[in-house]
Amino acid sequence: MPTAPRLLAWCLALAALAMSAGGLLLDRIASEQHVPGSGSLWLYPFFIVAVSAPAAVGALITVRQARNVGA
Repeated sequence: MPTAPRLLAWCLALAALAMSAGGLLLDRIASEQHVPGSGSLWLYPFFIVAVSAPAAVGALITVRQARNVGA
């Protein structure tokens, strides 16, 4: 299998995690500025799992199953 789809899959998974981390950081900043609806720390683990699980599964499928990659 070409390395381009593998690289793209992992880059997209890492981008999803990086954007999630950035969103959580912005939420903390908003919480310190007393923005209503921000700062629910107990939601952070659920948010990370909700984003990272599908990203990791998609990357693993792309890496392991060459026939699932269109091209």
